[in-house]
Amino acid sequence: MCSLDHYEQALAIAREIGDRGSEGPWLGSLGNRYADLGQTSRAIEHYEQALAIAREIGDRRNEGVWLGNLGNRYADLGQTSRAIEHYEQALAIAREIGDRRSEGPWLGALGSRYADLGQTSRAIEHYEQALAIAREIGDRGSEGSWLGSLGNRYADLGQTSRAIEHYEQALAIAREIGDRGNEGPWLGVLGNCYADLGQTSRAIEHYEQALAIAREIGDRGNEGVWLGNLGDCYADLGQTSRAIEHYEQALAIAREIGNRFLESAWLINLGESQSNEERYEQAMLSCEQAMHIADEIGNVQSRNVSRYIMARTALYRNDLIAARTRGEEAHGYDYPPNNPHVAVLLGVIALRQNDRIAAKQAFQEALTHVDKRLSLTSQDYQALDSKGLTLAGLALYGESARLAEAIEAYLAARAINHDAGYLKQILHLFDALAAVDKDGMLTAVRKAAAG
Repeated sequence: MCSLDHYEQALAIAREIGDRGSEGPWLGSLGNRYADLGQTSRAIEHYEQALAIAREIGDRRNEGVWLGNLGNRYADLGQTSRAIEHYEQALAIAREIGDRRSEGPWLGALGSRYADLGQTSRAIEHYEQALAIAREIGDRGSEGSWLGSLGNRYADLGQTSRAIEHYEQALAIAREIGDRGNEGPWLGVLGNCYADLGQTSRAIEHYEQALAIAREIGDRGNEGVWLGNLGDCYADLGQTSRAIEHYEQALAIAREIGNRFLESAWLINLGESQSNEERYEQAMLSCEQAMHIADEIGNVQSRNVSRYIMARTALYRNDLIAARTRGEEAHGYDYPPNNPHVAVLLGVIALRQNDRIAAKQAFQEALTHVDKRLSLTSQDYQALDSKGLTLAGLALYGESARLAEAIEAYLAARAINHDAGYLKQILHLFDALAAVDKDGMLTAVRKAAAG
């Protein structure tokens, strides 16, 4: 890769001799280098200059390229609508000049932005068009990328089996063309799918392969991700010391590479494991660090989950005021994957405080959230466990008919996942609710929850 100095020299020569046809590409290449360095604003500045020259000299092909690259940079900045606007212009030019090799990537980029907006069906439509073009022109690398991207979207829809099918095809292509950089990620996301299905041992097998590749090619970012995901698996299996060891390694890498989001994520997971081991002071300290980082970077996911774990830990310490405060704070950050857990936790806390009106409202909200998740897939064992706890809470409120439904939800969850560590966590929270069950109404429900 040429240095910035080389590109600057080439640009200076092109300007000196009045070669506008070369000046634009050198500006664009400088934009690429600044993008690689994370200097997004400078990259945009250079792409805009390159774009102006392409339009001036009627170079439609490079006009499309610089429009698309501007779209990439606006996507980096989270300006999704602006990115889409640029991709659509780039796509129109690619179609106008018959450039199929550019048409596919711009379709795929649009798919990714629609995914960012939560428009999953529209994203799938664009990925399928990009995939068809990749197959038509024999571009195996892009074919694998779009297959994997389709897998991501099916995973978003809870269609795990369909996601696995696409990831396996993407993995096969990566191995066929020797693309180790993508082989590892496809192995890792397959691990995610097996974890979602409660197949923890199979998830570990895939994460270990992905981790080995990340280390082989020096991909520190993904090395940290797969270490952390292995930590999740060991936590579910009840191997807490091993889980903490992996989280600490993942945390060290996140700090080394300056990834503040992952730093907060691994601190949260570390805190959760410490809480599950009843090391409550350490758990609160870990989650408090994560919360401060999340607030600094404005990440809704970590803002929600750090406060949720702190609320749950405070509940286990019988500090109901702190638990309610942190739980309500978590509720203020909309993170759909964790919203049902936050709502049911608030219901448990309110019931423990004998605030029956607030408890019922929280349980009803939790039920709405879990039913929405289960409408996507009936195999979401975490949603099933939250549903069981929610229904048990409503039964204590006076809706005794909910007991049979709670038992049904828990039995369905245990048929999917009965890992020792995960089960310990589920029963810990159940027992926090059952503390107000003076008549033993929940005895049969707990038995079902325990499997």
